[in-house]
Amino acid sequence: MMANHRFRSARFKVVPYDTIIAMHQLDRLDWLFDSNNIPDIAQCVHQAINKARNEASMFKIKAIDTITWPVEVSIPQDGGKIVKAEFIATFRYLTDTEVEALLVRSRGNNRAMLKEVVTGWDGVTDADDMPLPFTPDNLDGLLGHAYVSNAMVVAWGNMQRGAAAKN
Repeated sequence: MMANHRFRSARFKVVPYDTIIAMHQLDRLDWLFDSNNIPDIAQCVHQAINKARNEASMFKIKAIDTITWPVEVSIPQDGGKIVKAEFIATFRYLTDTEVEALLVRSRGNNRAMLKEVVTGWDGVTDADDMPLPFTPDNLDGLLGHAYVSNAMVVAWGNMQRGAAAKN
């Protein structure tokens, strides 16, 4: 049941939030307000909704240098089992032309390619569970494990394509 209330000599209706959302989706917020009494509020609400709609639907191109992205690694174990682990890598974002040039330069070598596109990480630890800082030598050591380099290539490819990361 909706109740009418007075506020600064303007009348408004109290309605459940779900009703407002449902009516917003149907472009029917005008019924919430008695436009004879509070046209300024109704106009402000409509302007805010229209602005939010326009901003949400805009496609903006902006320069991207690097992107952090999750890397899911399947670590092989005895008995044919695997343990899943995840860390966050920072990758250089490349244009299509840059990707093509990188593939030519690296000649399909994952290690060579990743040395050019990986610029950092978070969540990588050494055998003593101490954070392993990102350095060219540490990256080279990590890429010495095929299961890590393969996981990083997949993650970088997904980032480049804009594929959603798995949660």
